Formats: sequence, C-alpha cells, structure tokens
Amino acid sequence: MNPLKLMQLQNSLKQFQVRHPKLPLFFQDMFQNHMTEGTILEFKVIDPDGREHVANMKVLKEDLQMVEDLKEIRQ
Repeated sequence: MNPLKLMQLQNSLKQFQVRHPKLPLFFQDMFQNHMTEGTILEFKVIDPDGREHVANMKVLKEDLQMVEDLKEIRQ
C-alpha cells in the first residue's frame, strides 16, 4: 500500500472519529466484548427522503480474523 495514501487514510479516520465519536466506540465495544462467530449484524440506513434500507450479515471466523488483522495494522 502507498505510504502516503495510508497516512491520508489514518487522517480521514481520525476526522471521522471526531465527527462521529460514538460509532467507533460502539464497534470497539462490540468486537471486544460481544462479537462471536455466528453473531448477526443488521444495518439500517434511512435516506433524507425517509426511505429505509436494511441488510444483515452473519459474522464468520474469517471476519473476526480480518478485524484482528486491522487492529495489528493500527498499532
């Protein structure tokens, strides 16, 4: 990965955390304390017109491994 692009991505992530401080904390808590293989995640998006869009996924062991790999990159 391009080191400059990685630095830009890290900066974008920090700005995201400033704008939406509860969301990263929520995901951090979920993955540290509640996320196990077989957990169902459901995503709901309400667009400005009020239309709702819902999707879900079952967490696989490969998903949990990806999260662990991402944690290592952040360190």
